[in-house]
Amino acid sequence: MKEETQHNLEEIKEPKKLKTKKIVLIVFLIFLLLKGVGVFWAYREITSIVEASDLGVSYSIQDYEDLVQNIGIDVEAEKLCLDCEPLEFSEPHDVDLIITNEQASAAFEYANTSLSFAKIDGSQIRFTENMGELVTTVTYQGRNYPVYISGNVQKATENTVTGEIFDLKIGGLNIPSSLKNMAEEAIVNLANDRIATMGDSFRIDEIQLTNEGLSFEGMAPTEAN
Repeated sequence: MKEETQHNLEEIKEPKKLKTKKIVLIVFLIFLLLKGVGVFWAYREITSIVEASDLGVSYSIQDYEDLVQNIGIDVEAEKLCLDCEPLEFSEPHDVDLIITNEQASAAFEYANTSLSFAKIDGSQIRFTENMGELVTTVTYQGRNYPVYISGNVQKATENTVTGEIFDLKIGGLNIPSSLKNMAEEAIVNLANDRIATMGDSFRIDEIQLTNEGLSFEGMAPTEAN
């Protein structure tokens, strides 16, 4: 009976894990879609010569440590990766902060260096008025894919966001609108899934992209386990 109960619990837990990984993988499945519409070979040649863009953002692990200190939480970067199991957050407090280009870049890079399905390297994030840019190199199945994304994020509710992708390039190739919309939906869903794991420990009062960085006012947890 105990064994049967444990098996049922695993069946309940597994779909949540698979859902998160499925959302993350959607962006990378664009490669397969490109192959399916007959442009894969030209795309492969492009990715072999195009390098990731340089947004001029330099950072170190200290920038990540400054970020978590400003938030008021102590959590190792690798525990926040895109396909990691969600942590349990608690002990919220009010925050009013600006996340700088360097802090955002460090958090993304050091959290996602070694994903289960890909490797991310050389990430840079830059904020300007109502726009954020991300460049990184994704190593997937032994190939390097320079990625560029620009877009915006806005508050939808106190515990959800909405966003728009302005531009999405992989290996210097502009992604068609239909695939860009798919990636946009996947990224927004992933962000909201992660926010949902924080439950009552997280609240958005205001979020805005500015020349100084990502401005956030609201509530954030101080404990993560």
